Amino acid sequence: MNTQSVDARYVEKSFIFGDSAEIGDFSYLHGDKGEEMILMILPCDDPKQPPRGVNISTKPQHPHCWKWDGNVQKPTLTPSLLAIGQNNEQLWHGYLRAGRFVSC
Repeated sequence: MNTQSVDARYVEKSFIFGDSAEIGDFSYLHGDKGEEMILMILPCDDPKQPPRGVNISTKPQHPHCWKWDGNVQKPTLTPSLLAIGQNNEQLWHGYLRAGRFVSC
């Protein structure tokens, strides 16, 4: 399992899918009904592949969402993030804390 920690870097949505994408990049998607998603390239990911995404909310009791502190440039999410591979192996486990992906 990858145990690397890296600084996160906010990029525009179009860049997270491009050739200039890097490990640690993140962006946001805003839905029609107020839902939000953060897209991110975790330390275990290949930047050439599509980013991972999780639903986020600043509301404490919002179901099926990671709690987001609302900071766009240096976000914090809870609970932890767990990346699972195609064979159910753990690829990376950690937190996004104040704009840094921190390994557990």
